Amino acid sequence: QRTAFGRTNFKFQINNAFTLVELLVVIAIMAIIGVFAFANYGNFKKDQDLKAAASSVHGLIRLAQSNATARLKCGADTTGSGANSIIEFKSDKVNIELKCQIPATPLPAAISIQTITLGNSITVDTITGDLGCTAGFPVTITYSPLYGGISFFDTGTPNCISSSKLNVNLKDSEGNIKTVIINKGGSVEIQ
Repeated sequence: QRTAFGRTNFKFQINNAFTLVELLVVIAIMAIIGVFAFANYGNFKKDQDLKAAASSVHGLIRLAQSNATARLKCGADTTGSGANSIIEFKSDKVNIELKCQIPATPLPAAISIQTITLGNSITVDTITGDLGCTAGFPVTITYSPLYGGISFFDTGTPNCISSSKLNVNLKDSEGNIKTVIINKGGSVEIQ
């Protein structure tokens, strides 16, 4: 537009800004999403802790199997026949110990190799067998040398000695459970 004096008037019109109401709505939506994400992160962390504990138990059991089938020596073993590998679930329900023991008569004391402690409020809730038994603590699983034959021993009534598999149920503080299944056939899996 030209004015009477030959000047041009420019009118600037800004239509690409956000109003205060629009900004407040976006901030409120982002805050709500952030609250849900933070709440779910806590659950995610607890689930990851439980999975890590189950993986640690699984790994310790696999190590015992491997040590037995590889006929590893234990302590001052001079027989060359290898040693029993023993997993013991302690009465405190948070410590699990891997031991070795020379298969001799009489049986010598077992030698501790490694102990894992379950953390983050995770415990071994129960150990059950496929025959409907619930194991009494402490529970031992013994792998024999060379062939890795397996035997269970516990103090429960009825005990799980003749079960063909054991379910080791790990539980967190929220009541979530992860199960490590040990079969006498040799397989170990996490559910």
